[in-house]
Amino acid sequence: MVTGFVCACPCESSFHAVSILNYYVLACDAECIEKYNEKPKKKESIISTHRIPVPFKGDKNAPVVILSNNPGIELDEDDQHKRPDYIEIKKKNLLHEPQEYPFYSLNPALSDVSSYKYWHKRLRTLIENSSQKRVAERIFLVEFFPYLSTKFDFDELIIPSQKYSFSLVEKAIECNSLIVILRGQKLWFKAIPDLKKHENKFVLHSPRSSYLTMKNCGNDSYSKLVELINIDRFCYD
Repeated sequence: MVTGFVCACPCESSFHAVSILNYYVLACDAECIEKYNEKPKKKESIISTHRIPVPFKGDKNAPVVILSNNPGIELDEDDQHKRPDYIEIKKKNLLHEPQEYPFYSLNPALSDVSSYKYWHKRLRTLIENSSQKRVAERIFLVEFFPYLSTKFDFDELIIPSQKYSFSLVEKAIECNSLIVILRGQKLWFKAIPDLKKHENKFVLHSPRSSYLTMKNCGNDSYSKLVELINIDRFCYD
């Protein structure tokens, strides 16, 4: 049985079917997104429909779960997102298929891609305290809004496929995973009430920087983070 983001909507049976037309939007989300794009709050918040969405990234059973707003668009992303190897890696991620680097933004094969440069900088200290492959295996990123935009401005826009992403976070809470809130704390608390009561979590001191360092996490939180990165701890289905 196929699982993952592409099956978040019962009306969507094949991700490849929509990608043929260079239109990467789940059928259940299409109406909401098209309506929003007709009158976006800002030009920078127009939702990209020709880039593969990134509702999450990594192994969903990882012991560390990172929460953020939505995937951004880099200036050079247009050329990068057409790379066959990058497309294949992203699609495997959406289906929760095993990969050598589950958090693929740390995959050395993608070192020239914007998302690699972005995340390698922010996770560099963790990598130094462990290894790049281990960090890629032990963290799972979930975005509040799955589709790409230059700027986040979707506080009031809720789409059907978000239910699947929220269910992944709820599963992490059940497993008592360490949850790190990078951005969107109020939105996440509103969407998942149990998250506010979850004790095994922390919020970055400076969400704007989003660097996972001792200074930005706090000594105790960072120590716990490093410990989980270096010790096998999974919650299997």
